[in-house]
Amino acid sequence: MPFITAIILDDSPEEADVLIKHLENILYIKHIHYFKTPQEALIYLSANQADVLFLDMMMPEINGLDFLKIWTTSLPTIVVSSHSNFAMDCFDHHNIIDYIQKPVSFNRLIRALNRLYLSLKPEISKELLWLKVGRKIQNFKIADILYIEADGIYSKIWSADGTFTLANDNISEIEQKLQGTKLLRLHKSYIFNTLHIKSFDSKCIWILNKPFPIGVAYRSKIDFILTMNPFMK
Repeated sequence: MPFITAIILDDSPEEADVLIKHLENILYIKHIHYFKTPQEALIYLSANQADVLFLDMMMPEINGLDFLKIWTTSLPTIVVSSHSNFAMDCFDHHNIIDYIQKPVSFNRLIRALNRLYLSLKPEISKELLWLKVGRKIQNFKIADILYIEADGIYSKIWSADGTFTLANDNISEIEQKLQGTKLLRLHKSYIFNTLHIKSFDSKCIWILNKPFPIGVAYRSKIDFILTMNPFMK
């Protein structure tokens, strides 16, 4: 196994210390970085790479699942929690490779790291989006997409010149393909390219001076999503 850099996000220093001590006894864990708040973790990750995230579920500002919705990169994640009620929802998330109940035992941690090893794959390029358009497969340069609009079972891919291409995929299928990119779903009918967002308030964002609604579920977190998430800038 290659050397690994681990990130720990847990609002309890005492519980994080148990995990840190276990990780320090594993030879291939090269670096361990602990953060008490999501903001601290995001600031670090904006300038540094990591191989695995150990994520607590219950934190004062947001829970672990909300953190993964905000931060959409594909970093493998191992949930470490005292609460078993999140387990089923966690295994529906493609980044989560294991769910460990606190207190963490060394043997259980080794099992989770073995799963991490099996999940490691070469990084996939995130510069192009390939979609079916009619009967052909077409590529779209992600940086050139302004936003994506749901159109029933299809989706409109809007570009800067004011034109759109109708793709066969529905918006939820496209959202899954955009994990780890700068395109973010903030409404049931829209995915926005954060590179092109000019401004926002609690209910709307503006792209090329055109307002778009923010979904109700995102309104309470919009400032955190767009200003604290370095991967969305």
